[in-house]
Amino acid sequence: MVIADRERGGGRNRGRTLLWAGLPRLLSGVLLVLLAQAGCSQLPEPRRSLIVISMDTLRADRLGAYGYARSTSPNIDALAARGARFARAHSPAPWTLPSHASIFTGLTPQRHATHSWGDKIPSSVPTLAELLRGAGWRTFGHTTGGFVSGRYGFARGFEEYVDELSGFKMTLNAARRKIESLPEGEPYFLFLQTFTVHCPYPASSAHRATFRRQPESVVIEMASPCTVRPLESNFSEAQKKLFSDRYDAAIRSADEKLADFVEFLDRRGEFKDTYLVLLSDHGDEFGEHDGIFHGHTLYEELLHVPLIIVGPGVEPSVIEEQVGLVDLMQTALDLLQVDIEAGEGRSLTRYLGGDFPSSAPARAPVAYFASTEEGTKLRGVSLGDDKLILDLETGQAQLFDLGTDPGEKRDIAAERPSTRDRLRRVLDRHLERTDLGEGGGQALSPEQIEELEALGYVH
Repeated sequence: MVIADRERGGGRNRGRTLLWAGLPRLLSGVLLVLLAQAGCSQLPEPRRSLIVISMDTLRADRLGAYGYARSTSPNIDALAARGARFARAHSPAPWTLPSHASIFTGLTPQRHATHSWGDKIPSSVPTLAELLRGAGWRTFGHTTGGFVSGRYGFARGFEEYVDELSGFKMTLNAARRKIESLPEGEPYFLFLQTFTVHCPYPASSAHRATFRRQPESVVIEMASPCTVRPLESNFSEAQKKLFSDRYDAAIRSADEKLADFVEFLDRRGEFKDTYLVLLSDHGDEFGEHDGIFHGHTLYEELLHVPLIIVGPGVEPSVIEEQVGLVDLMQTALDLLQVDIEAGEGRSLTRYLGGDFPSSAPARAPVAYFASTEEGTKLRGVSLGDDKLILDLETGQAQLFDLGTDPGEKRDIAAERPSTRDRLRRVLDRHLERTDLGEGGGQALSPEQIEELEALGYVH
């Protein structure tokens, strides 16, 4: 599906606009209109562009740049070496819809209230594309549909928004054509999303052979293994390893396709005025905590994601401080010198090098995690190396020390009650904050349900 709005948002705005996340629908709508129509000053020079690539389901620890031993990602690793790699970036949710809603709004799922299958981003919440288009940027999106389809509110603010099930190469080729079609020097925001490393893990037979640790004779006796419930599967250990190997092969396949796109950007000299952000919305589990795939727990294999920023003035570095995808919106606005405060994330530009402001006060990094796709009411918070996972239905709290136990194998809640209670108070304060209302529930059509079934989301 292609959603196109050919009316360019021609406003230019450099006045400081404050968009509080909790403003009522009317007030925030008025601010957006004023932003789009201001036209009272010029864009900053040089006028820089932004490309955000979301590689759905890509967990950080399966990339060489994040310490993985297998050669899944030589080209992503090379890209990370050119810019800033955030070693401890976390998603606010273990599945696609709420995570991407946080990327686009700068709000945690508790605030944007888009965390159920029938939700969409509330119209009262400004999106990154709306803000950039209102400030004079061209805006284009090309996704593979599913939970990032335009019907969930992601198309707002884009001149063109394509959501169709297609391969990563097709998505990147469409991006090339779009970039080539734009007038030289005209700033743009390009959002690309792909399910290329999502189950069923598409990859060539050669890549599968490279990463296969056991014969393909390991039988998966079902038409589509992606459609099983993550916590109700009876997969053998051999089958889980086969899934894991296919996942690695899919990453390598995607890595090669990305390399061609980066080479294209280099040939055009795009990086002198363009920022490229590579991230993922969540990971996948292969039995680490007795489940498989994603959307059902809040462990690190589902929440620890890659975040890499490359572009003008970004110094090669590794940032060890914990950050969240909720920080991307304010970071993007600051990178492009759009003087707007939006969402509740913090700008990460202070970590990117000498050309960026560093006076913003640091605050204790806290990541909040929301309800899971499976309907389990889990919430969590991490502060430093301490991480708390709370089951709202049972009241059970798990505490992990990620510094000494990165695999979250040992619950120390009973051993460190003071730490457990301290994080519980931090979490409770967050949960007390009023969200922006219902996420705009919508009924799914038979065609939409069929599309989600193909991705393994509807059982």
